Order: sequence, then C-alpha cells, then structure tokens
Amino acid sequence: SQIISCQFESMNSGKSKKLADRLKELHSDLRRSFQTCDDETMAWMEHCSNNDFLREYGDVMHQLATKDWAEVVESEDRIVWCFNTITDYYMQGGLAKCLLKDLRRAKFHSAEINAPEDVSLNDINLSEVYDSSTTPTLTLLDIGSCYNPFKQFNELRVTAVDLFPQTAEVLECDFTDRNLFSPHANANNGSVANKFCLNIDGLYHIVVISLVLTYLPTPSHRWRCLVNATHCLRLHGILLIVTPDSAHQNRRMNQMKSWRQALEQLGYQRWRYVKKSHLHCMACRKIRKSSSVLSLIDNEELSLLIYTPHDSHDYSIKPSSDELFTVEEKLETFNELPSLFDEFE
Repeated sequence: SQIISCQFESMNSGKSKKLADRLKELHSDLRRSFQTCDDETMAWMEHCSNNDFLREYGDVMHQLATKDWAEVVESEDRIVWCFNTITDYYMQGGLAKCLLKDLRRAKFHSAEINAPEDVSLNDINLSEVYDSSTTPTLTLLDIGSCYNPFKQFNELRVTAVDLFPQTAEVLECDFTDRNLFSPHANANNGSVANKFCLNIDGLYHIVVISLVLTYLPTPSHRWRCLVNATHCLRLHGILLIVTPDSAHQNRRMNQMKSWRQALEQLGYQRWRYVKKSHLHCMACRKIRKSSSVLSLIDNEELSLLIYTPHDSHDYSIKPSSDELFTVEEKLETFNELPSLFDEFE
C-alpha cells in the first residue's frame, strides 16, 4: 500500500536506515556464526555471553520500536492484533464456542450419539479455564519481550522475558534452554527469572512469541522455545505467534503448513490465522495437557518442521558493505525488526 511504501522510504533515509541495516547485519552475523561453528551448543553459549552484541541488538531494536517509527499502520500492529485476538477468545465468546464444539464432538463419538438433546453454551463451565471474578483476569507470558509492550493493557497480568532486557520490568531468561524447567538446575540458580520458572507449569492463559522465532538461528532453538512455551501454557490457553514475511500469502504456504504440523504435535489446534502485508499471525489453542511435553525438547525430527527460509541461505561468505542488501533483502529487513509494529510508548 501507499502508506507501507512511504514507511519503507522513510526507513531508507537517515538514522532509521542505518539502524535497520545494522540490525540486518547483526542477524546475518548470528546466522553466520552458527553455519561456521563445530558445536552449536557452544556457539549459543558464546552468543548469550556476548553482552556487546546483545546490548547493541537490544538498543537498536528498542530505538526502532519506540522512537524511529512514530507512525504505524494500526492494521499491521502486532501488539494490537494480539490484544484483539485475546479479547475475541476470552471475552467475546471464542473460548466458549471452542469448548462447545469439543463437547458436541465428544457427544457424537460417545455412547450418547443417539441422544435427542443437543448441548449448548449453558453446558460449558468456563470457570475451570477462565476466572472472571478476579482482576486482572488473564495472565500473559511475553517471550522475547524487549521492553514489555503489553504492560499498557490493564486486563492483562504480564510476565515479560528476554535474552537481554531493555527495561527493568523484563526478566532475563533464555527460553531455548533445554534445562530451563529442571527443578535441580533452577534450585541452584538465584536469579529472579529462574525462580519464577519453578512454579510456572500451566500458569498462563496466553503465551506470546512475537517475531522471535526468526531471530533464533536454528530449528532446534525454535523448537525448544516452543516446547518450553507449551509447558507454561494452561489447557485451553492460546499461543500467539507472529513472524515476519513481506511476500504474498501463498509463497510461504509450505513453511506455515510445516509449522502447523509441529504445533499439532505439541497439542495445539489452530484457532485463527491471518496473513497481513508483512506478518503471519496465528493463534493456537492448547487442547492437550502437557505433562510430558518437556520430553520432546530434543526431538530433532520434529524440530526440523520449524524451519525458516534463512536456514538454507549461505552466510559463510560475508558480503562487502556496498553489496550487503538487495532490494528484496531490504524489504525483508523492514519486516525482520522484532519491534517494528509495536504500540509505541
């Protein structure tokens, strides 16, 4: 659209362009380090301890999110989409309709298949899932939060975590850690983030992973993030995933189908999917208890389902500065910014 084009032109001028180009370089450097390493575990440990890299990445992203794009197309705003989806699901009858379908399906397949009476919303007991007597009602875990953009909503009680937080209310936590929810590991770690991990099983109504999965350098990192997120989500809660893509809807169809298959293996049912101009937005309902989900954390076969186009790109040769980005790559840069479409503070 003309508005998006104007924003892209704005991005390519002055400070915004420099910040966006630098973020693209940081993404490429991270992917290059994993393509050329001998030990991915060691490479990730080195990345997590590289405070200079993480600080620069966080600073650039925070500036772009809160200062450089003061005008955002609301229909493209990922935070707005997430909150509207939460409202539709929990407050506008979405959850009740899902549970009603579950009940009807179970009734159809049970011995009562020939019973003349139908089930209705009156048969649904929402209090087991959603307690409307408390305020704020809904607990939300924002993974890769940066600066906690969901704090603006009074309806939500937010826990925000990030690998390198930009504000004090965001906890430092690595959600790709395969031992994140190990009681023994956390008992010996005095950090606030790891203490909160001790009693997090099924705690949250909503888990948000917004423009984080594309930052993670390998399918195994993305998979572990999803497994840990599933551990945190209560039954019938929703997982909101937002990932960048400026291509037309069908170009990444196979990728989105593959992601959907992986999420189904974790016990999810897709409730809503929207392809915006620059984003894939999906809401998945957790329909199975996750008592054994952590046992899947090192499942390599399933992890390969969470692939991105960047996984097949060769980053081993670093281009010169004057050939860093093609026009298409600049468009991808525009959409890779994890906080580009934030509701600005």
